[in-house]
Amino acid sequence: MSEVVDLSLLASGVQEIARELRLLRLQVDQLASVMPQRLAVIEQSFHDLVGEVSRGFGQQQQQITRQDRRLDVLDAGLTALRADLADSTARIIRAMETRP
Repeated sequence: MSEVVDLSLLASGVQEIARELRLLRLQVDQLASVMPQRLAVIEQSFHDLVGEVSRGFGQQQQQITRQDRRLDVLDAGLTALRADLADSTARIIRAMETRP
């Protein structure tokens, strides 16, 4: 009789393991079906972020280009002022030298 009880205990243990395996298989299947969706959402978020960063860099590059142009104009103006100042200084010196 003890052999029959032991076999029934073993059979119930095997059934429990089989149930847990089926549950695990269902969970893995469910995860496998959800994973591509989640990966697609993550991929789309990544592409959106890259696009935003790219637009930000593009705007920064445009602003830097505008600032470079402004600095070039300012440099040209300062160079012209420097030349005018040098001419003015030279005229003043000549005028002082020619006066008795």
